Amino acid sequence: MYGTATARTALLASLAVGLAIAQQVIARASRDALYLTQYDATQLPQVMLATAVFSFVIALASGRWMVRRGPRAVIAGLGLISAAIFGVEGALLTAVPNVVATVNYIQVTVIGAMLVSGLWSVINERLDPYSARRRFARIGSGAAFGGVIGGLLAHILSEYADLQMALWTLSGVSIVVSVAGWFIGPPIRRASSGEVTTGGLRAIKGSPYLMRIATVVIVLGAAGALLDYSFKAMAELQFATAANLLSFFGVFYMATSVGTLLVQLFLARHVLQKIGLGAAMVSLPAVLVAAAGIGMIWTRLATVVLAKALERVLANSVFRSGYELLYAPIAPSQKRSIKAFIDVACDKVGDGIGSLIVLALIAVTATPAISWALFFAVVASIIALTLTLALRKGYVEQLAVSLRAGSVDLGHAGLLDLTTRHSLTTTHGLDPETLASIIESATRERAPDLDWRKQFQILVSGKTKRILDLLSSETLSPRVGQVLIEFLAEEPYARPAQNALGRLAPRMTGQIVDALLDPTNPQVIRRRIPRVLLNMVEPRAIEGLLEGLRDRDPKVRFRCAQALSKTKQAHPELTLPESHIFEMIQRETHLGQRTVRSDSARDLDSEVNSLLEKRGGAGLEHICALLSLVFDRRAIVMSFRALNTKDASLRGTALEYLSQVLPEHVRTDLWPRLVNEEGPKAVPPTTRDATELLHSMESSFRDSDAGD
Repeated sequence: MYGTATARTALLASLAVGLAIAQQVIARASRDALYLTQYDATQLPQVMLATAVFSFVIALASGRWMVRRGPRAVIAGLGLISAAIFGVEGALLTAVPNVVATVNYIQVTVIGAMLVSGLWSVINERLDPYSARRRFARIGSGAAFGGVIGGLLAHILSEYADLQMALWTLSGVSIVVSVAGWFIGPPIRRASSGEVTTGGLRAIKGSPYLMRIATVVIVLGAAGALLDYSFKAMAELQFATAANLLSFFGVFYMATSVGTLLVQLFLARHVLQKIGLGAAMVSLPAVLVAAAGIGMIWTRLATVVLAKALERVLANSVFRSGYELLYAPIAPSQKRSIKAFIDVACDKVGDGIGSLIVLALIAVTATPAISWALFFAVVASIIALTLTLALRKGYVEQLAVSLRAGSVDLGHAGLLDLTTRHSLTTTHGLDPETLASIIESATRERAPDLDWRKQFQILVSGKTKRILDLLSSETLSPRVGQVLIEFLAEEPYARPAQNALGRLAPRMTGQIVDALLDPTNPQVIRRRIPRVLLNMVEPRAIEGLLEGLRDRDPKVRFRCAQALSKTKQAHPELTLPESHIFEMIQRETHLGQRTVRSDSARDLDSEVNSLLEKRGGAGLEHICALLSLVFDRRAIVMSFRALNTKDASLRGTALEYLSQVLPEHVRTDLWPRLVNEEGPKAVPPTTRDATELLHSMESSFRDSDAGD
């Protein structure tokens, strides 16, 4: 069922994110160790500045690529490119170590950030909001666990191998990350051809709200760069060899990953729910002010490491949780380019600013100037803290604008869950009454309709003409949905109610699916609901229809299969879980129930249905519908039609075709029913090409029709 597919997606996402973070930890530890063994720490700002320039350019290019091809293609491409670069770096390390150190620093910082950001975009587009709320905690835990594993591997490589082996290891892991990211799957919703998407930089310039977010990211990026320089400069003073540096950085990144996991599990959600979005956002700059201030006054390895560790832990847990909510008011069609640009390009612009400050400090003081770098980190953090406090009000204003414009629907999108409610209602200046007022006002401006209470009174009045007039109205409210569902069992209201529910289905999918799956509802209602969900590709609708395939009522099962078949025909890009479909086929085969006859039977192929009924097949038209969910619908219908002709050659061609495309375990169970006799337990696939067999059947049917 769809829930199984969602769980599979979450598992693959956890694996992919864990691998990506593990790769990042190893890569960063190797990057820092390699660079600091080839160059003095005072040269770090130069490469950080170069990295910022490269990041800005690549973020612009990849943003366009991501809009056109999607984050899935970007991840696959960047992962393979990164693998190739790591391999070349490993081969050239002994020959030109200084060049490799510079290229590796830029590569790990730029491509690594794009990989992680793009991977989360893949996951966001693969999971609907309802599923994401339940699965993101597990995926985040997978990311933190990957950081722990990466730190352990970095420490092991420092003990038993060298930097060259680390680079080759990273090459292999990059390929695995690329493949894992691809197998998470395509987006559940494809952008329509008429959807206009503004480029990231242009969209940010045109939105004061997005400009505020970008400014906060830039300032925090500058503070992070200053703190990062101080951290690495202190490490260079303490550790001399590449092995010691690799071990130190590996242990550091592993420890901060453990800290991130613990904070994410036990603190982040509590902060959002009990204190609010504002507290989550100010947590990072506020802690940086205190931690970097202590390091500035008492500049020791321990104090600088503590400040950097707190920055990493909070940035990837509490702050990240609040930061992601800032994008809730943004239209989905804009998020791809905007978020990638802000996450990567703006962050690296901040790195560039921080690097310029360090370069100026080194030029003036002629020393590593660690204390001064920490001083300016405190200054940048104070600025970020002030901007963050102002950002909360902008979030509320943008939320109201987006709701009224219709670019975001909190209720329908599933964004208004418990965490978001707490965050919104505890944000400065937005109490529960204000939030309710915003949503009510936006809904009223976007979709004025009749008072649902009046509609309810009409529907229960028993006055047929008034009821039928209301059922055909475009102003029906989803609040009367339960009455409409009950009308499915009554004549003459059944068909008008079915049509009305079809119009309202996108706004009340969960209620309709619950009615379908509730065994206490009358069978006539449950048998008519699948037609309401016809051609809906919303995850909850597909999940309900797939679950309906398990129902005890054979007609409910059959009509769910018919609805899925029609939906699949209208939306060929829809991917359904094959393992679940095959399981249902085997289940139907073993049940041996009589053929299901219903009005929906005409939806597949009336001729096939009548022929199969003559055979007395055990629900073979239902099996035909199920097979059409996995294989080409036209080919399956043609094959079942051919099985019921008197032409032995045509029947044999159909059997050959089915023997080739059906998996062995399905073919073994189904074969006796297809040949109408006890056939062999296993049928070896034919050596003829399936396309050739299909053309052969088409040709035979054309000849037969011409003869008639």
